[in-house]
Amino acid sequence: MTNKTAAMRYARALLDVAIKEQADLDQIERDLGSVAALFTQYPELAHALLNPVVLFRANVRPWPKLAGGIAS
Repeated sequence: MTNKTAAMRYARALLDVAIKEQADLDQIERDLGSVAALFTQYPELAHALLNPVVLFRANVRPWPKLAGGIAS
């Protein structure tokens, strides 16, 4: 599976859940934009968070903490 295929599947899944949960789609767009901006500004952060080997070795699950910070 290519990165584009995986990205499309995750995007579709996110949209499906957002619609089912009646989430604020504009807020989701802003949150994703914030994550994208962080990844652009800090490529090392993107590498660390998107690399499953790094997360497995460190036994770290940063997404809940990051998501909480973005949503506030």
